[in-house]
Amino acid sequence: MRTATHHATAPRSAPLWRRYDNATMSRPSNFLPGQSDLRYGGSPAQTFLQFVGPIDGTVLDIGSGEGAWGPDLRRAGAERLIAIEPDHIAAEVARSRYDRVVPNTVEDTPSEVISQADIIILADCLEHLPDPWSTLTWLGDSVKAGCELFISLPNLRFLGLLGPVLVRGRFEYSDGGGLLDRGHLRWFTRSSLEHALHSSGWTPLSWSGESGTGARALANRLTGHFFAELLCHQLYMKAAKLPTIPARP
Repeated sequence: MRTATHHATAPRSAPLWRRYDNATMSRPSNFLPGQSDLRYGGSPAQTFLQFVGPIDGTVLDIGSGEGAWGPDLRRAGAERLIAIEPDHIAAEVARSRYDRVVPNTVEDTPSEVISQADIIILADCLEHLPDPWSTLTWLGDSVKAGCELFISLPNLRFLGLLGPVLVRGRFEYSDGGGLLDRGHLRWFTRSSLEHALHSSGWTPLSWSGESGTGARALANRLTGHFFAELLCHQLYMKAAKLPTIPARP
């Protein structure tokens, strides 16, 4: 499901192919809700990988695309890599980079696959799902205690996204990917994502964001990151499935 990272340079450097027939401009019959019109070749977002940091155990990459993240995840310490990718063409490419690839939607993946994960990666994925809240709940019910979850998704509070809405009254989806990709069905702010995690049995632990390397990054530093959430176009969040402490009698 991963279509592209939303960093300024990644989509431009990655090869892409239209997912619809060029003659009829119609989507194929197996086109999934939330599926982007574009398939990106994949370019790992290094800032998100830095946020994830050193890892170990089994990593489950949901919406892996063609698996471009695989080598980076192994270098970060992953002992075993499992991918879930509903696009069968991308899933075939990912097979050379992951130990196991499940060519399915996350909703239709057996829980025994989910339960193997020590770490789950949801990068550029939740925003494409019709019901991300139910997906988070199902993942939380399927994993073992201690499993960590890393999420990357577009930030609805980003000023660059809200500016055209407030000034020109325009909110127009794009056929070219990016923040306003037509495949983005759901939107989150930092607070709404934390609420979604809490309500689905996860405990948010930390967050960060991507504000680029230009004027926004400079403004972020000069203001002591006070306006960090407004200046980052991409939200990163870490959560965990903590052990349930039984209530005292």
